[in-house]
Amino acid sequence: MKKQLIIICDVSGSDDINELLLSHKVDEFTRFEQCSGQGHRTGPRTNDHIWPGYNVMYVTVIDEALAVEVMNDLRVYRDANPNMGIYAYTTPVELTI
Repeated sequence: MKKQLIIICDVSGSDDINELLLSHKVDEFTRFEQCSGQGHRTGPRTNDHIWPGYNVMYVTVIDEALAVEVMNDLRVYRDANPNMGIYAYTTPVELTI
């Protein structure tokens, strides 16, 4: 079964997330730049003078077993970087073209 993996992280960690994905041979994804948002660890990110910084979002569709591996490594990365916002989740994928 396929899973959609969505990762949202602070821009400061985006190079690391790119490397993490590529280390798992996940080389097909969409990356959305300059996403604003708010997390419980980091507060708002709106890329202005009041709330500087922004988020980057990755979306990919991969096999379920690979999604589990990537999520495990993302947990390790998040735990090693507690001050950087990172959030990831998967959803089932039923049909693709």
